Amino acid sequence: MTLNYLICSINSNQMEKPTININWDDYGHLFKEMEIPAKTILLNEGEISRNGYFIKKGCMRLWFNNKGKDVTFQFFFENEGISSIESFRTGEPSLFAIESIEPCTILAISKKTSIKYLWTTWNTKRRLMKLSLAD
Repeated sequence: MTLNYLICSINSNQMEKPTININWDDYGHLFKEMEIPAKTILLNEGEISRNGYFIKKGCMRLWFNNKGKDVTFQFFFENEGISSIESFRTGEPSLFAIESIEPCTILAISKKTSIKYLWTTWNTKRRLMKLSLAD
C-alpha cells in the first residue's frame, strides 16, 4: 500500500513535475511509514540531517530561529518531499528545523539505507556492464 501510494502520487503530479522513469518496486523497501503528531520536530536547527521524508498525509514546515523569533520560510504538503538536502548531502549542520504542523503520515528514508542500497545497485550494474563488454 505504501509503495503504491507513492507511485500514484508521483504519477498524478506528472503535469507539474518531470516524468522520472523509476521502477519503484526496487525502492519501496527502503522507506519506513511513520505516523507523527502535530508539532513533531524531525530535525532541529544545527543537527545533521540523516533522513529524507515524503509526506503522505499532512503538512510540514521548515523554520529557523532569528534572534529568538520563530521564522517559517517554507511549507510542504501532501505528495511532496522534505529534507535539509544540503545537510543530508554534505554532513554539515542544518540551517533550519523540520516540524509537522498537523498530524502526518510520512515515508522516511535514511541516508545510511539509501546510500548503501544505491552503492550496491551501482556496483551490480557496473559488474554487469563489464561482463557485457567482455563478450
